[in-house]
Amino acid sequence: MSLNLYEVDMAYTDYLRKIDIHVPNTDYSSVGGSARFLRGIVVKMNGFEYFAPISSKNYKKLSCFAIQDSKGSVLGGIRFSFMIPVPHGIATIKLIKRSLTLNTESC
Repeated sequence: MSLNLYEVDMAYTDYLRKIDIHVPNTDYSSVGGSARFLRGIVVKMNGFEYFAPISSKNYKKLSCFAIQDSKGSVLGGIRFSFMIPVPHGIATIKLIKRSLTLNTESC
């Protein structure tokens, strides 16, 4: 299965974080860091779209599926436990230069 990567509007995740503390925080400026982007995949179910973020870490959890390159090397994982609803147009597709695949076994 090939993947398209998406980026979510940070104002939307800031809004969601006011309602649900489990929405990933990507602004580390209050602790001396900088803002990061939030990329992942979009899953469509029952007429709704959901965004599942990716992580560069390799978590050993059933809710994390491995992302592999064409050589089978694990590059990170999709964190389904942090999936959020996304209205149409909030997630923007990002082009990537290499082919990635999803391994449906947990990371």
